[in-house]
Amino acid sequence: MGRFQKWIKISLLAAAFIMWLLLRAVFTELWSVFKLPLTALNVGRWVKAWDAWPEFLSFVEVWRLVWPEIIALLLVLVLYFTIKRSSKAQSFLEEVFSEFSKVTWSTRKEVVASTGVVVVMVALATIILSLFDLLWGSVMGKFLPIKAKPR
Repeated sequence: MGRFQKWIKISLLAAAFIMWLLLRAVFTELWSVFKLPLTALNVGRWVKAWDAWPEFLSFVEVWRLVWPEIIALLLVLVLYFTIKRSSKAQSFLEEVFSEFSKVTWSTRKEVVASTGVVVVMVALATIILSLFDLLWGSVMGKFLPIKAKPR
């Protein structure tokens, strides 16, 4: 069962990060709708109190954690650890990665050739539709003359 554990962990972390970004945006919007105060924790104050803080991490001195970020982070952490500890979820993800390993992926040459065919066909369809539109517009112009209104 440990064959895909590295990929499962990476996938769960990526999904958790994306979920955090989404929830942070939703909660920030809710905070602004209800006009709630944002600032919760001033991380910079703690950083300045620690003398051994590396210089290259000085950007953290102005970092402020706000309530929407904290709530989103807590929800994502609960969800992440719930999924990580669930044997059903782990089994499902193991099966998903097992199926991914069975997929036959196209070679670079096949992808380039298919892309070329698609580009040529789209260009051809564009030309044909443009000609039909031009023809239809000129035919309709003969039967239904529309005079422009003077300005």
